[in-house]
Amino acid sequence: MSFPSCHLSELLWLNPSVKYENLSANDVISFVPMEVVDELNGLIAEQRTTTVSRTKGFTKFQENDLLWAKITPCMQNGKSAIARNLVNGYGCGSTEFYVLRPKTDNVLIEYIHFLLRDKRVLESAKNSFGGSAGQQRVSSGYLKSIQIPLPPMNIQQQIVNLYNAVAGEKQAKEREAQDLLAGVDDYLLKELGIELPENVLNERYFEVNILDLIGGRFDTFYNNPIYSGIDEKISSGQYPFKKFKEICYAVSGVVYSSGDESEKGKAILRGNNITLETNEINYDSIRYISDSFIIPDNLKLQKDDILMSSASGSKEHVGKVAFIEKDMDYYFGGFMTVLRRREKDYNQKYFFAFLQSKLFRSYLYRNLGGTNINNLNFNMLANLKIPFPPIEKQNEIAQHIQSIRTKAKQLKAEAVNVLEKAKREIEGIVTGRPSNGVVG
Repeated sequence: MSFPSCHLSELLWLNPSVKYENLSANDVISFVPMEVVDELNGLIAEQRTTTVSRTKGFTKFQENDLLWAKITPCMQNGKSAIARNLVNGYGCGSTEFYVLRPKTDNVLIEYIHFLLRDKRVLESAKNSFGGSAGQQRVSSGYLKSIQIPLPPMNIQQQIVNLYNAVAGEKQAKEREAQDLLAGVDDYLLKELGIELPENVLNERYFEVNILDLIGGRFDTFYNNPIYSGIDEKISSGQYPFKKFKEICYAVSGVVYSSGDESEKGKAILRGNNITLETNEINYDSIRYISDSFIIPDNLKLQKDDILMSSASGSKEHVGKVAFIEKDMDYYFGGFMTVLRRREKDYNQKYFFAFLQSKLFRSYLYRNLGGTNINNLNFNMLANLKIPFPPIEKQNEIAQHIQSIRTKAKQLKAEAVNVLEKAKREIEGIVTGRPSNGVVG
């Protein structure tokens, strides 16, 4: 059987009033900026606090309210969460949240959350965007108009229980995958015979000779002695080393303006086309520029290239890498760099594995420049020493790390499949039949 539908505004208050009852100006409450909402699992991943006196200008909410991001790209990425375990029962956070609260006792907020996280709903909401490019938002009018199937409370609870059960299984598989990936660094360093000092990167006070700073950078991260210590370990290690500039050379991407873009033409990969966790290329949001736009042939991706994001507003997205397995009919844009091998007598996938290591990324962060945009200076990396064991050992390391990443990828795929199967089952409960349409 199917169930009647209601407009969301009939069931839920949108941005209801919050008065922080019985709290004084200095009382502590929860603070939820957009960045602490886990888009993969729909949870508030980190507990932060503020005081009632410092809530002016923020979105206010209370225990069990649903926070739903309205701005791109947070909305379509699924940034939403039920506000739970709030300090003193109240919170405030990003102005880019809509706050939703049931009007009656015949609707579960967990059921609403499940519906509003459905990818088809998010895709439909994207079509309602208003505002300027880069600052587009879902209108409150659109959100209020969404049709919500309303089964009885016992059916809503059945749906919530089913979803929670598979969400737990999904998170367990994701944790297992994350644990596998977390062990890659330890394995690599152990195989290379390098032991990093613990917590040294967190030190912010140490002595530096003033003569060593002349003409250079004056900051603690760049001058942290861990780097000279690592250089010494690599230089005196069990394997010879090569310098970064001896292994590869950097090719910068094509620079073009928004006026050069078209609906079809030459395909351009950008930073967001490299997945942060898996270091693979995704083909979402490919940009195209006109066929008449002249691009040098060397800016087309070639077999064994390593594509790297060389600039981003977010530090962790700088230095993302993807390995190019074969010649591709794709170019790479500005803020992207290709590392192209100089020699043939080493395993490029070993080098690729090293570029993903904690050791390399610490050097990478050390050499970031820019203010609003973090950018990577390849000249500063030119003399970085990289251990190069015999080719047989390189092959062994590359293959082992690849097997770990393949297993982690498989676990993540299983996690997604578990959830998608449950969603289809829930859809059948809501509609009375399997459906491929948008909820509502």
